[in-house]
Amino acid sequence: MTLSKIVLSLFAATFVASFASANTYVEPALNFVDNLNGSVTLQVVTESSGSVATEISAVDGSITGTGSLVFTNAFITDPSTFGWANPGNNPITGGITDGLYLDALNQNKIFASFGSGIRDPGSWDV
Repeated sequence: MTLSKIVLSLFAATFVASFASANTYVEPALNFVDNLNGSVTLQVVTESSGSVATEISAVDGSITGTGSLVFTNAFITDPSTFGWANPGNNPITGGITDGLYLDALNQNKIFASFGSGIRDPGSWDV
């Protein structure tokens, strides 16, 4: 499947955490929404209020259960939701990357590390 748009994909290294307070840890769910146009949108689904931090990488189009994908682009759908570029451990470079890394897109590899402000429970497009 060729994707004209991918909004943060995952497989090789995924870290998603939501912090409702200093003493509360919540593991949100991740959903891929088929946009019915050859693209998908990644959603973070939370059951409690708090900030969300995401660190996601995809290597060789590997997303469990989807077969092999070809990445043509990746971007943040809603910068007002995930507007903070966070430092993250990028397995593609072996170093630290802030925000979105597309330098290896021609090798079918992407990486992203972003955070949000306080969010209510719900589904949030990344």
